[in-house]
Amino acid sequence: MARVFLRRLSIPLFLLAILPMGTASAQQLLVLGTATPGGGFPVFGAAFSEMVNAQEPRLRIETRNTKGSTENVPLLEAG
Repeated sequence: MARVFLRRLSIPLFLLAILPMGTASAQQLLVLGTATPGGGFPVFGAAFSEMVNAQEPRLRIETRNTKGSTENVPLLEAG
């Protein structure tokens, strides 16, 4: 339970860390990998991106279904 909470908490903390990196007028695109459809992460990712997109004009989050951590790490390495 604590591990799930920490994983979900890490996403907003990551976003807070990268927000100052952009300029005031530019909109930063962030793609959020949400694992495979049918689980909890796509639902959480959709709600999270909708909330952030509505509240933060400097950031645009798009969700993307992935194969989970086995695909997420190579995607991060590829940029």
